Amino acid sequence: MFPKKMSARLAFPGLAAVFAAFFFAAGAPTPLLSLRQQEWHFSTGPLGIAFSAYAIGLLAALLGAGSLSDHVGRRPVMLAALAAELAAMIGFVLAPSITWVIGARILQGIATGLATSAFSAAITEQAPARFKKFAGGLAAGSVAGGLGVGALVTGAAVQFTSDANTVIFSALTAIMALGLVFVGFTSETTPKWPGALRSLIPRIGVPAALRSEFAAGVPVHVAGWMFPAFFLGLSPAILRLHFALDGGLVAGFTAFLGPFAAAVSSFTFNRHPARQATIIGTSLTLIGVIVVLIGVNQTWLAAVWIGAVLGGTGFGASFGGRSA
Repeated sequence: MFPKKMSARLAFPGLAAVFAAFFFAAGAPTPLLSLRQQEWHFSTGPLGIAFSAYAIGLLAALLGAGSLSDHVGRRPVMLAALAAELAAMIGFVLAPSITWVIGARILQGIATGLATSAFSAAITEQAPARFKKFAGGLAAGSVAGGLGVGALVTGAAVQFTSDANTVIFSALTAIMALGLVFVGFTSETTPKWPGALRSLIPRIGVPAALRSEFAAGVPVHVAGWMFPAFFLGLSPAILRLHFALDGGLVAGFTAFLGPFAAAVSSFTFNRHPARQATIIGTSLTLIGVIVVLIGVNQTWLAAVWIGAVLGGTGFGASFGGRSA
């Protein structure tokens, strides 16, 4: 359907930018959902469902279609992910109720899950030889960095525009449409293999030799992801109810700090051995949690921000170490 003329030199940064846009979009609802709660007068239950719906869709797509691009190619999966994300963005623009938002969040999670493995592989495969090692860190940094910047920019839109929802999601609709065109002009980077339908059946297993290390790493992964999830999901409500702050910019900035710190530290700790980075990262995450708790209990916003940076740095370090 599309000519395949784009050089890898151009495709590499372009794919990274499109991939980051998925997570920019994932971070965008953080200040907006708190605003919608005030406008539509729904309880905290649907608010929590709206945030968790994204994670459910993401996990389902990762489990069911995580290896699909190995069989049908990177481009078809990336294009499908962008089409689903485009539909989700339109859903956010048109949503008349929280029910629509929850549906859009589920679709957004599925789209991001489809995109994650396909884009991560394509970015590395399109990277010039001297940037291969950097490409893995770039893909990982796009996740955390996109989440943080999405929350920050959306918070600014809430603060300084009269209809932030339309502004942000209309812009993201246009970005996803451009992403569709861009990816369509990239070259396929992997051959097709049979077994596409079988690959959709989730298979979960860990080699016996790695099970002890896997079990030891589970708490790190769970705690690591819960930390930014707390800020992206609940920080606007805590700022409004506990600190009497309901400005979009302060909510976006608070949600931005942790993911952005994680994106920076994932690059910094890419030069450290994985075990060392994980130990340092886990320690910093724990310290960050303690500082955030102190800040919330003492109504000390600066401590919450400091804790967000510490915990975010720990989160990035935990996932940024290099293999031996």
